[in-house]
Amino acid sequence: MHLFPIGTSRLHEPLGLIDARPDTGIAFGRMGYFHSSSQILDLLKVLLGEVRLDRDTARLFFRKDQTAANPFDTALWSDTVADNLCQIHDRLVRLGKSAVVLGHLLDPRAPNPTRLRNNTLLRTAIEEQRLQHMAVYDPSHLVAQHGFRVLPDGSTDIHHLPWAALETEKEELLASGRRLLSASGPAAVANPVAVAC
Repeated sequence: MHLFPIGTSRLHEPLGLIDARPDTGIAFGRMGYFHSSSQILDLLKVLLGEVRLDRDTARLFFRKDQTAANPFDTALWSDTVADNLCQIHDRLVRLGKSAVVLGHLLDPRAPNPTRLRNNTLLRTAIEEQRLQHMAVYDPSHLVAQHGFRVLPDGSTDIHHLPWAALETEKEELLASGRRLLSASGPAAVANPVAVAC
């Protein structure tokens, strides 16, 4: 199984722990992080040649550290998630790929309402649209067990698990990919895409 992560550090950190081994590989595209299903869909359109980027547009699309921070965009939390996932799914099927989708980290004891809504949209869209080549991975149980990451200044980082939990998250993401491939049937290619929306 070979993975191609599309998302943020929330996805790249645990998958970065994958050792080179015959049964599992990982390819990190050198294109920065993606924070929404809309951005991921745009990336797939570029990778499939549906959209051409000129030099100026590419500079904004493939972000680097020096790119100015984007203002908070409420469209990232819009109901277009279901439509985006359907379009992402269709493109992945054309590529012979499957996707393990990772939503936001939630503390199951006190979930953030906006993040809970987004994760519910992800799961509902995949179930209701019968997106057979997609599965949601929910690490809430790891938040319940380990909490969120505590930064050196003592503040809490609600976007990441503690470093000690990443090995478990990596193994669970890999197991989700294997289950998805076996459930997708013999036509599935053993190269899932891990997506963080």
